[in-house]
Amino acid sequence: MQTERSVQQRYAAAAQAPETALCCPVDYDRRYLEIVPAEVIEKDYGCGDPSRYVKPGETVLDLGSGTGKICFIAAQVVGPQGRVIGVDMTDEMLEVARRNAPVVAERLGFANVEFRKGRIQDLALDLERLERALKQLPIADAASFLAAEELAGELRVCAPLVATDAIDVVVSNCVLNLVEPRAKRTLFDEIFRVLQKGGRAVLRRRQRRLRLMRTFFPRAMLAVTFALVVPAAMHGAEPGRVFQSGSTRTALVELYTSEGCSSCPPAEAWLNRLGTLPGLWTEFVPVALHVNYWDHLGWRDPWASRQFTDRQRASARGWNSDTVYTPGVVLNGQEWRAWSGRNGVPRSSESVGVLTARSTDGVRWRIEFAPTGPHGQFEAWVALLSRGLESNVRAGENRGRRLHHDFVAVALVSAPMRKNGDTFRAETAIPADRSPGESLRALAVWVTSAGQLAPLQAIGGDLPRAPR
Repeated sequence: MQTERSVQQRYAAAAQAPETALCCPVDYDRRYLEIVPAEVIEKDYGCGDPSRYVKPGETVLDLGSGTGKICFIAAQVVGPQGRVIGVDMTDEMLEVARRNAPVVAERLGFANVEFRKGRIQDLALDLERLERALKQLPIADAASFLAAEELAGELRVCAPLVATDAIDVVVSNCVLNLVEPRAKRTLFDEIFRVLQKGGRAVLRRRQRRLRLMRTFFPRAMLAVTFALVVPAAMHGAEPGRVFQSGSTRTALVELYTSEGCSSCPPAEAWLNRLGTLPGLWTEFVPVALHVNYWDHLGWRDPWASRQFTDRQRASARGWNSDTVYTPGVVLNGQEWRAWSGRNGVPRSSESVGVLTARSTDGVRWRIEFAPTGPHGQFEAWVALLSRGLESNVRAGENRGRRLHHDFVAVALVSAPMRKNGDTFRAETAIPADRSPGESLRALAVWVTSAGQLAPLQAIGGDLPRAPR
């Protein structure tokens, strides 16, 4: 965070008075600079021209947009049918960009640029929304700090700064060097998350920096020229996979658990037994989400994710609770405490619609939902699951135990669904698999009303083993 503060302070000063040594000079296509205000050009420190990498009608995301020069160039290329989003964390830079955006729009004859406040390694968190909320809930003690963390998690899930699968092209420059090394993997995970199928990242680099960037983007095949062009499809699996539900609701069972919790193994054993029942994938879809709020007890759960902690907290708010706990079971979006006395999952007779997931490469998935009744907008969720995992716990509450896990979520992504005739469709990709080599894998897919967490329909199935 010290690096981040230093960067913010320096760029804030450079937004007040031009600093010529802040970045390397680059030649731009002069025709695109004619409508850009002089103040923007003088106080912008980007080092790459994106104009040849974007196309008319595309949605472009500029990471570290500064005073907006790159965004205003891209806006002219994508045209009135396209869209440009700039993300920056420095208020002073955003003020210059936003103040000049109407000037550019008037000269262009259309407005297709917006600037958002956020960190490029955390594109889900809208910092201005968070700041507005914190004015009403100031941090004064540990409890209010934890409440703020919970709020941030809920914003990431319910109101992301940049939605999943929303961007055609991500552009950026040497601002990527300014992200702390430990956050660079998260940065590229976020780029992967926001890109649509066939999307690309164009990262302008100086030649001496290219090898550094290769080490931090293990998923992509990098074409090294003056830019790095990163395809958004990675990691193959067996082609031609199709999973389809019936019209009757299939239950989604979420277990929130942790290797650091001594009460969790019995719940995991119960979830594991669901895998032996005949209704697996057709009547119920089980998912184990490992949370990270017990990691401080002495054992760091290797499958835990802040994303899953945030999801559990957001779910609890849905039933008016401020409390989260493990083991916690959620059935179709509602707290379910009666799980321990059941050998299975309650069946539903409600007809909700048919959900289909299909992929030709095992990475990119097309999700289609044909609802049976009145409908609004929908969102698709896809979880990559790892099966048959074992872990020798060497510290914490489960010290000395060998734990057995099934249906462990190792990745979770969502995408808005768009109407396509009588169905709704979304396309998304499963991120890189962090399961052990040769582990069993599965896919869980469910659909919700837009902005909600409670599932309407679910489907799942087993996948080929993870490649070594």
